[in-house]
Amino acid sequence: MTTLRKWNGDSNDVILSFLKQYNITDKQISLLKYEALTPDSFIWIINTESGRYCLYAEDYVPSIEHVMMQMEDNRSQWNEHDTYELLPVVKRQDWHTSSPVASASTYEPPEQPEEFMKYAATSGFDFVFLAKVTNQPKTNLD
Repeated sequence: MTTLRKWNGDSNDVILSFLKQYNITDKQISLLKYEALTPDSFIWIINTESGRYCLYAEDYVPSIEHVMMQMEDNRSQWNEHDTYELLPVVKRQDWHTSSPVASASTYEPPEQPEEFMKYAATSGFDFVFLAKVTNQPKTNLD
């Protein structure tokens, strides 16, 4: 299976396969935003039939708070009032045996590894998180 890190835009199949890990079984996506934030962290904002989502992948993730900060700091500028709710993975992995931890020489665990892994999938060297995006208008006129 191709990792998210190697996604090049030719096919969205790898993204669709990761959505299934979060019980999203939509068949098509529309890519709204993709950015390599660093050489080791990546973000996608996508639309599907069931809604809008933010997919985030990074090799070293110290906490859930870090994930949420990255998602919020890199939201689409035209949707500055979006909120993000992390979705749980269908099949939870063990933090100690996950591929990002096993492939690193050292990896400091988050404060609550069980809570962290409730939301984390893996893709090669990376942890992957998915959030449902909801728009929160600033006024009732927005």
